[in-house]
Amino acid sequence: MEKPLEVLTKNSRITGTCFGKDFPTMIDGIYIQFKDTFFFSYIIQFILVLLLFSNVGSGPYWKILFYASLSGLIGSLFENITLAYICQESQRENHGKVVPFLLSEIFWVITEYSIPYLNLIKMKTLSREDSSKRIKYIIYFLSVPFVVMRICIGCSRMIKGYLDDQTIEVFHGIAFGIMAISEVVCSIYILHFIAKYNKRVTLNPSFFVKYFQHSSYNILIAVDIVSILLSLLYIYVNLVNSNGIILTRASVIPFHSFKSVFILILAIDACLFKYGANVGSSINGTSEYNLTVKGAGTNNTFDISIKSNNYKNLSYSSLDSPSNLHPSSTLNNILYENKNLTHSLSSSNSISDMKYPNKYININS
Repeated sequence: MEKPLEVLTKNSRITGTCFGKDFPTMIDGIYIQFKDTFFFSYIIQFILVLLLFSNVGSGPYWKILFYASLSGLIGSLFENITLAYICQESQRENHGKVVPFLLSEIFWVITEYSIPYLNLIKMKTLSREDSSKRIKYIIYFLSVPFVVMRICIGCSRMIKGYLDDQTIEVFHGIAFGIMAISEVVCSIYILHFIAKYNKRVTLNPSFFVKYFQHSSYNILIAVDIVSILLSLLYIYVNLVNSNGIILTRASVIPFHSFKSVFILILAIDACLFKYGANVGSSINGTSEYNLTVKGAGTNNTFDISIKSNNYKNLSYSSLDSPSNLHPSSTLNNILYENKNLTHSLSSSNSISDMKYPNKYININS
């Protein structure tokens, strides 16, 4: 004889809402919810990002980090205060609609989809605006299905009165998958630009490119991997195999917990970038630089010696220049790109709003 299907409520174990809670009062519920990893991580994340934003950062990148962390905090407060209310002993048999679950999705959308927009700012820093417009439109386009999925999650939670079931988790998987696609698109473009830039210009020491190659490479790849795995796991454990030994329904929790503090990780990365850039500025301010510019054709190389604090004493010689190569034109283009990269990373519109000395390459055409 088949078992009757269980009617899911907020008190069911599988919904992850009020099972085992039964708070005496709402205030007690709020206090106890601080044990929840997600709730506490959003609080700590906001406090630390606020401190960094107030003392270190400014500019669009830092503003997005701040507002994303604030949105995460508000969304978490909405959700956990609501849980503290509906999980009281006096509300145990109340199974009505829970509107705050839908309202909190507004803030989850802002905090989660801020990561692709942060990557867009990195792209603008590393490349000219016209070369990143296509990627920008892709990110804007993907935001539409992402918002739709989050609204579906919010509506399901509001109507059902609890946080999780199979349908809601599949919606989560699709939403995280859309975000993973947008993040991977940005990452591929950023890595492609740096690889292309390195083929044309070699500047020793080149702090900006080296930093992106080491620290930001790792951050970009880590964010992409976690988003992809989170999406695949949500879909796999709900639609393919929900009774796995290793990949159980709870296997998504470590990745979801890690993803909840991505804003803090990116803020620390930006802070380290600014610190490293300022240290590099003071150490390398009086250094001699050798810039090798690779032009079109074979053996078309220009050696440039850049000396002094203001980098204005510039001399170069063509080692082997064919008649169809215009050294000054080619060189100006490459130096413009290098100047643009340095200036962008140093200006108020950069990743870290770095206060870098006025030490840019100047060359007369």
